[in-house]
Amino acid sequence: MNCSVNLVPAARLTTRTRRHRRSAWIATSVVVCGLLGGAVLLHRTAEGALQRLSKRVDEIEQQRATTQRQLVTAETERVALLQQLQIVAGAKHTQPWARRLTKLTQAAPDGTCLTTIEIGATAAQAAGGTRNRARPTTGELPAGKPEAGESSEQIVRLSGYAIDHGALIQLLNIIQTLPGWGQAELVRATSERGAAVTFELSCATQEEQP
Repeated sequence: MNCSVNLVPAARLTTRTRRHRRSAWIATSVVVCGLLGGAVLLHRTAEGALQRLSKRVDEIEQQRATTQRQLVTAETERVALLQQLQIVAGAKHTQPWARRLTKLTQAAPDGTCLTTIEIGATAAQAAGGTRNRARPTTGELPAGKPEAGESSEQIVRLSGYAIDHGALIQLLNIIQTLPGWGQAELVRATSERGAAVTFELSCATQEEQP
């Protein structure tokens, strides 16, 4: 039978046990603090990355808005340029009225005199009372401006004097034979100043627009 006697005092053993426990708690605390520090560092790193990404998104949104405004401005400028181009193309379109008036003046029979020419843009405008006056000698005869590629009916009224009704009928016949004048109708014929006849004629022409 073996007998053993513990010669280490009990206080010493208690102190050693407490020391071991303290060391274990210290190690555990260090590990836990390390993990908490790593988590905080990771959180701050992720938060910084998120802020950078949010800032980048805001910059991209601003760039997109700027690009959108530039596109709208470019589209507006394009439309304005197209309108200017249409105006220039319309200005280059051959205006037949100067040639028509010249031929009418040359073909008018003796004893007739034109004093006024009224040209309405369209038949609807003429019915609404929209008229533009011009003298035959000026050559400045405004015309209507319908949409491109369309034709419009222009109402032309001629006023003047004829020495007699025969000269007036002759003028009517000549107008109907001239290119571009179409059908001519007698609106008014009044005798005054002896044998002189004051007249008003109406013509309708189809104008092809550019």
